[in-house]
Amino acid sequence: MTGRDIIGRARTGTGKTLAVGIPIMNQILKFIAEHGKRRDPLALVLVPTRELARQVEQEFHESARDLDTLYVHGGEPRRMTTDAVVDVLVGTPESIVILLKRDIKIV
Repeated sequence: MTGRDIIGRARTGTGKTLAVGIPIMNQILKFIAEHGKRRDPLALVLVPTRELARQVEQEFHESARDLDTLYVHGGEPRRMTTDAVVDVLVGTPESIVILLKRDIKIV
């Protein structure tokens, strides 16, 4: 990946999450190896629904257990606080906006 934004569309079960996620996870793991853990997320994944956010976060978590992943829904993070260390944050646009309005630094 060359650092560009992408949009993918395909049928359910065709591997979209991992097709995009593996290069993202690889870049994050390289960054952490060189620079150490950061407090702020290194990847923000926006999806249209809460259910998809949960599924995408689960794929990231199961595929790269060394990464700290989190999904937020309806503005209620499962375990996010102002001191949370998260490598990959997954959520709907609305849930991310709610976090920003609560002054929880995510980027």
